[in-house]
Amino acid sequence: MLILRDPRRCGDLVALLHEEGAETTCIPVSRNEVLPPPAPGLEVDVESARIWLVTSVNAVLALDASVRPGPGARAYAVGDATRRALAHRYPGLTVQVPEGATSGAAVATAMIQRERPVRVYFPCAEAIREDAPRLLAGAGFDVQRHVVYRTVPNRQAAPAVDAAFTPPPDALVVAAPSSVRHLAEMVSPFRWERVVTCAWGATTASAVSEQYEKMVPFPTPPIVLRAPSPTAKSVVSTLLAHFDAAS
Repeated sequence: MLILRDPRRCGDLVALLHEEGAETTCIPVSRNEVLPPPAPGLEVDVESARIWLVTSVNAVLALDASVRPGPGARAYAVGDATRRALAHRYPGLTVQVPEGATSGAAVATAMIQRERPVRVYFPCAEAIREDAPRLLAGAGFDVQRHVVYRTVPNRQAAPAVDAAFTPPPDALVVAAPSSVRHLAEMVSPFRWERVVTCAWGATTASAVSEQYEKMVPFPTPPIVLRAPSPTAKSVVSTLLAHFDAAS
């Protein structure tokens, strides 16, 4: 199994796969570049935001030290890892993770059902899916988008990637659609044409499928498995079910 993620962030997944007898290699084919604060006059109004919407740990890590919640602000997060990162960075900040909401769009939907329209602070990557901010804006929320990082290829990983595809792995585990784009810059997509891809959550699976359609006309489209939730247990269960059925 080739996991396209930093080894420091996939320990639980690796441990579960090893319990099942799988061999694993973790290679972060992407890296994050933290962006500088906005120029004077273009600042995002964080202080007046009543609610924060945070969809990833990466967004929390990229926040400038000067960014702090205003009085009485609360947060909604996608996933428990993001909740923990927010709680560590901002002790005392109330963070909700709506049950069953495993994407930005799902959390935005929960916010619309629970909250009256207010100003929302939304720290995010340069390239994102637009579902969440579009839903909130359509429901009357004032979304203050703050682009805090961009994802770029980790060129130093190219030799390790080449080695990992000699021969190709049985499966790729993908936690972010950008990993697929950056992998394609290091190794020909035709070398993983028959490699099963397991995406970390349904939203990522949809985005990965879109990326495959854009990249190259595969004679046989790669199989993309959708782990129902973005957790290590869900990914392992999805992989086991696939390979058990195929054997």
